[in-house]
Amino acid sequence: MCIVRFVAEGVGPFERLDLDLSDGRGNPHLGPHVLAGVNGSGKSTALRAIAWSLATSGHRFDFVRWTHLLSAKNSYACTLVKTHEPFICAASSHRRSLAGWVKEQLGGDWQGDANPVQHPLHRPMSREAEFYYARLGRQPPDPNSEDPFFCAAYAPTKALQYLPHPDMGKAQTNPYANALGFETTCDNESLQAWFLNLFSRGAIAARRGEPAEKYDNLLSSFQTALEDIFAEHVTLDVSLDSPVLQPLVKLRGSQLNLSQIPDGIRGVLGWLGDFLNRREMASHDQRRQPVPSVLLIDELDAHLHPRWQRQILPAIQKALPGVQIIVATHSPFIISSCREAKVHVLQVSSGKAQALPPVDAPFGYSVNATLKDIFDVNSQFDLKTERDLDEWDALKRRDTIGKLSPTDKKRLQQLTTELSERSEELKFVVGLPPRLSESVLGVLGEGKNGGKQAKTRRPARQIRHG
Repeated sequence: MCIVRFVAEGVGPFERLDLDLSDGRGNPHLGPHVLAGVNGSGKSTALRAIAWSLATSGHRFDFVRWTHLLSAKNSYACTLVKTHEPFICAASSHRRSLAGWVKEQLGGDWQGDANPVQHPLHRPMSREAEFYYARLGRQPPDPNSEDPFFCAAYAPTKALQYLPHPDMGKAQTNPYANALGFETTCDNESLQAWFLNLFSRGAIAARRGEPAEKYDNLLSSFQTALEDIFAEHVTLDVSLDSPVLQPLVKLRGSQLNLSQIPDGIRGVLGWLGDFLNRREMASHDQRRQPVPSVLLIDELDAHLHPRWQRQILPAIQKALPGVQIIVATHSPFIISSCREAKVHVLQVSSGKAQALPPVDAPFGYSVNATLKDIFDVNSQFDLKTERDLDEWDALKRRDTIGKLSPTDKKRLQQLTTELSERSEELKFVVGLPPRLSESVLGVLGEGKNGGKQAKTRRPARQIRHG
């Protein structure tokens, strides 16, 4: 149970952004929620606006850079969260009564006997910004207490690198510290300390005859998620040959240190390990009960092969049950990979962006259909081939009704020949039969000894539009 709705105004390309993250019955939908759109449509901005509304000084959110994305004098962001009770996290670039603000922007979703309570959590260096935390029907929480839910945000990073002397004393101790830094959320030293501590604590517990299930289960779920994403045996290990313990990754028969693994694996290993670590600590703080959690990932497809892009979203969902997942991507493979996903298409018109109502993911649809319906990419060919096909199509239509000049007929024949020589697929598109092998011709009775060659033409450009 996490974010139900997010509203912002005057942020980046948005005059107003309204994201419905509910299940239609007033409860959060865990998603995954996928933000999709062209460059400049505000996918990354939307994720960072959510983080802005949740961030305090300890989350390492980049408030200074963020102020340049506040496009209005009265910019604000407001997140309606529901765990065991509803509450609101909000951020504003101006001073304003939060009670009136909530009533104005989320009044239809906000029900109860008491008004929200205004409570400043953080005042950044800029005088223009004020940050608020509101809850319904109770006093505001102690600023030093833990949040009633946990959120972490990530962007593509190559933070994981080989360390000559990993220090297990550098492990993360506060799950909320630096959790909304995006590019800086993953810390190389603390993450490697966590890897090593998982192995060493489990081994010590087993040696003492104490339960090691906690460490074994966490390590197992981590490794299973990696194998589900990359569809090959990816194993975490520790080197005992070097003077100090070193985390290793076993991949394709090799033992690799963290500077030697592929960037796609490095990125996933970083944010997934960091999130698992933080969530486990947050749950421990909440008396070992699973804490309501939100995972924000920008450019989920970064550095990933298309085969891995197809697998990553279902694998995350499986590895992180009960976690609300919100990601931004350009990948049609990711968008169409998960049955339960909701797609939020962001569009740009006259320089302003807006979010369309969420739709079910195109699960079971082809990548070409997703490209067309979600990204408005109508061709599966390169730009030059697309231009040549458009010209060929126009000439072919005129030729069909007998309105083609000799010069145009020559051009049509030239284009037909050029396109058919580029690929077997284009031979079908322009209506020429593909070249069949001698064995196939023999089976059809049309080889060297038999019959006339059959005509196997298809309607012009059938594949291109189908």
